[in-house]
Amino acid sequence: MPRLNCSLNAFNHLVFRVGNGQNFTDFVSAPSRTTISVGDYNIWATANNQPVAPPNGTTPLRDQVIRMVDAQRNAKGVLPDDFYSISLPQNFWGKPPVSFDITTLDGYKLFRLRQSYNDNFGTLYQFAQSRYIQLGVKIFF
Repeated sequence: MPRLNCSLNAFNHLVFRVGNGQNFTDFVSAPSRTTISVGDYNIWATANNQPVAPPNGTTPLRDQVIRMVDAQRNAKGVLPDDFYSISLPQNFWGKPPVSFDITTLDGYKLFRLRQSYNDNFGTLYQFAQSRYIQLGVKIFF
């Protein structure tokens, strides 16, 4: 008597991929090398109960941060290529940028890095893929 071995829907399962058709990396863009804007400073200051900068942008604390970063610039006024080379703390991805203290150099670096971090990095998306049924027949005589 012939025996029939088969497998139905053996490959009918979800397939996940990283990315959603976009170029997914850790960072959306390189961290800003410009002077901290009044808007960025005010977002940080509001979250950390510090005085916000008026529209002209001068406060002692913001000026201190600008001087601290400007001290790292080379003779051409550019930050070195390795300026943002720093060890990231545990759970870096889960902390908001305003949680880092921009009055310290490492805190400023982490603030800028977290601003440019891609929150969707490592997110899995269901990938639409054709499905098929595979059938195998084995006959014994």
